[in-house]
Amino acid sequence: MFSRLIAFVRKELAYLNELSADERKLLSASVLFGLAQPMINVFSNTYLWRQSGNAVVLAVFSIGFYAGLCVGFILNGLGLRRFKPTTLFFLGCVLQGAVPVLLVYAGASADELALPLGLMLGVSGGFFWGNRNLLTSTVTSDTDRFKYISLDTAFGLGAAIVSPLIIGWFLVFGEKTGLYATQSAYEVTAVFGFLLLALGGYSVARIKRKFEKLKGIFLDKRSSAWQKMRLLDFVNGFTDGFERVIPLLILLLFLGKEDSIGVVQSAASILSFLGIYAIGKKAKHKDHARIIGLWTVVTSVGKAIFAILYSSAGALIFHGFNGLVLSFRSASMSAVMFEAVDREPGTGVSKRYRYIMDREFVLDIGRVLGLLAFIGLFTYSASFTVRYGLLLSIGTQLLMVILVKVVTKLVPHEDMSEVEMGR
Repeated sequence: MFSRLIAFVRKELAYLNELSADERKLLSASVLFGLAQPMINVFSNTYLWRQSGNAVVLAVFSIGFYAGLCVGFILNGLGLRRFKPTTLFFLGCVLQGAVPVLLVYAGASADELALPLGLMLGVSGGFFWGNRNLLTSTVTSDTDRFKYISLDTAFGLGAAIVSPLIIGWFLVFGEKTGLYATQSAYEVTAVFGFLLLALGGYSVARIKRKFEKLKGIFLDKRSSAWQKMRLLDFVNGFTDGFERVIPLLILLLFLGKEDSIGVVQSAASILSFLGIYAIGKKAKHKDHARIIGLWTVVTSVGKAIFAILYSSAGALIFHGFNGLVLSFRSASMSAVMFEAVDREPGTGVSKRYRYIMDREFVLDIGRVLGLLAFIGLFTYSASFTVRYGLLLSIGTQLLMVILVKVVTKLVPHEDMSEVEMGR
C-alpha cells in the first residue's frame, strides 16, 4: 500500500515537469487559493451564523457575492484595456483576502454586514475568476487543457483536504480549552488566509507572457450554439444558487460547530480527490453528459437518504455522497465552456474574455434567482426546505444532463477522442 502511494506521488510530480513554467505558476496559485478558500467561503458563513443564526442572512451574503461578481467582471474588463491579467489577478487575490479580515474585525452586526461585504467579496472575486479563467484559457493549449484542468482540480482538492480540518479545529480549540477566544481565532485565520492569497497572486504576477490589450468586453452577436451554452449555464447557476445554503445548514443544524464542519469538508475533499482522479483517467469529450449524469444520480441518492433519515447519520451520508462527485460538475462544466469558447468565431484575449464574462453574467443571474427561490421557500417553511429542498433541484440537474449532451454535440472536438482527461 505504501509503495503504491509513493509511486502515485512520483508519477504526479513527474507530470508536473511536463507543464510549462506559466502553467506551474498558475497551478501553485490554485493550491494556495485552495488553502485559503475555506476562510473565504465556509467559515465566513459560519461566522455570520454565529452572529445571526439566520439562514436568510447567509443567502443575502451569497446574493451580494454573485451580484458583485458581475460588477467585478465589468471593472476587470475595463482594467484589461490598460493592465495585464496577471496584475489584475494579483489585485483580485489581495482584495478577496481582505474581505474576511474586514468581516471579523468590523464589529458590526451580521445583518448590517451581509450584503455590503458579500458585494465586496463578489467584486474582488470578479477580478480573481475573470483573470483565472482567462489565464487558464490562454496559458493552456487545446490539446492538454483537460489534463491541466483535472490536475488543477486534484491539487486544489488536495489543499482543500488539509485546510478545513486545521481551520475548523483551530476555531473551536480555544473555546474548548479556554486558551483563546473564538473571535481571536477567526481574526488570526482571516489574516493567514489573506497572506496565502497574496502569495498566490504574486506567483501569477511573475508570468512573463505578453497579453494583448482588451478591446471590448460585451458580445455583439451570439451564435445558436452559444445561446444553448448560455441556457446550460443559467440552469447550472440556478441549481447552484438554490443549493448554496442548504448543505451548510445541514452541517450546522445536525453536526454542530466549526470543528465538525472542518472534518466533513476535509473528508468530502478526500472523496472528491479520489473521484476526479478515477474519472479523469478515462473521460473524453463525449463523456461530459455521462459525468454530469453520474453526479446527478449519486447526489440524488444522498439527498433522498438525508430526507428519509433526517438525522446526523443522514447528514454524514449526504455529504459523503456529495463529496464523492463534488468535482465532477465543476471539471466537466469548465471543460465544456472552454471548448465552446474555442469554437466560437474570433481570436485573442478580447474574444475569450467577452465569452467568459458573458457566461459569468448568465451563471450569476441564475444563482441570484436560485437564492431568491431558496429564501422564498425557506420563509414559507424552514423545516421543509432543510429536509426536502435539495430534492427539488434534482429536476434541474436532469435538465443539465440533457443540455450538456446537446452542447457537446454542437461543439465537435477533433482531438479529445484521442486525449484522456487527466493522466
